Amino acid sequence: MSEQLITVIKPESGFRLPHLPKIKPVMVIIATIVLAIISVVTAFLLYQSRGRPVAPTAPASRPKAAATTTISDDFNGASLDTSKWTTATNNSGTVSQLSGTITINHPTSTTNTYTNIHLNNTVTGDFVAEADFISISTPGGQRLGTQELSLTDYAGGADAFLRIVRFSDGILNSFSKLTSVATVEGAPVTVPINQTVKVKVQRIGNVGQTFYDTGDGQGYRLHSNFTNIYTGDGVLEVFTLNWEQFPAVTTVFDNFTAKVNLAAAPTPTPGTPAACTTSFTVLALGPTPTPGPTPTPTGGPTPTPTTSPTPTPTPSPTPTPTPGVTPGPTPTPTPVTFGPTPTPTPVVVSGPTPTPVTLAEAGSVAGTWTISLAGIGLLILGGMLLLAF
Repeated sequence: MSEQLITVIKPESGFRLPHLPKIKPVMVIIATIVLAIISVVTAFLLYQSRGRPVAPTAPASRPKAAATTTISDDFNGASLDTSKWTTATNNSGTVSQLSGTITINHPTSTTNTYTNIHLNNTVTGDFVAEADFISISTPGGQRLGTQELSLTDYAGGADAFLRIVRFSDGILNSFSKLTSVATVEGAPVTVPINQTVKVKVQRIGNVGQTFYDTGDGQGYRLHSNFTNIYTGDGVLEVFTLNWEQFPAVTTVFDNFTAKVNLAAAPTPTPGTPAACTTSFTVLALGPTPTPGPTPTPTGGPTPTPTTSPTPTPTPSPTPTPTPGVTPGPTPTPTPVTFGPTPTPTPVVVSGPTPTPVTLAEAGSVAGTWTISLAGIGLLILGGMLLLAF
């Protein structure tokens, strides 16, 4: 039997693995650890940040209006309410609270002097104040006494004010003054001196208005409208002042009410309050600013005021209304009334409330991509490792 040579032909494959550089296992391990650390840190930061709001831009808002306070007094108590009022005088004037009214008895003098009651608190911004002028008188009709409702700048030496005044000769007028500027006055009207006249003074922005009501059924009438007025802090007061012949003056007031914004701190008290039961006398102690005398309509030659330590503006000559002639009906304006008017409501510029966006929502996409890329990188490195070894 002859031997036969059997040749086995192996088919050649046309596919060859590409030649890849050897990658050291240490490098693969390091790269894997780095990617794992990145994934863990990213996941931890996303977890910490979940639910944390991203604050949107807040809508702009206007400042809130100052709180309005109502101060009123019908003077029905046994004595003056010193929690509201302080008295002051630079003469020996007396103030008595009797029969539901306030009576100021102001003595004669050789120069203009005053007696007042003023609120303990300083008023700031807009306000409306009302009072009843019950009566005013001087002995033998001497000239001249005043009965006044006023906002006065006591801190500035009483050199700025906004007021309405009834004179003892039956003239009613209004006055506005800025510091170191001449007094501006309204047009005088004739009113009774022994009949109640309701008066009102108000300041809205830089406009001051005064009103009066003689009880004839027409209600408040606009007396004066002033612009470019004193807009600083001041003290509301009712007071009596003598002028010209500096006579004794007796005035009666009632039913004070005011809607005001109070300043943060009370104004230093002009004068010294007196303890009393039904009446009291207050003497001037220390330097008390003297209210500038209100310029008055002149019915004849005006005596030259006696010089005093407090500068006193000389009254401007004003034509005296014809006696007995009562001005015709004055058109009734629409005053700003603080009766049932509600407290101003703060105005806030508002729109749709923006919904805060949380990082849990905003960061979820970034976290998913980070983790996905890390996983893909690990798969690629793992495949290369398998092919290399």
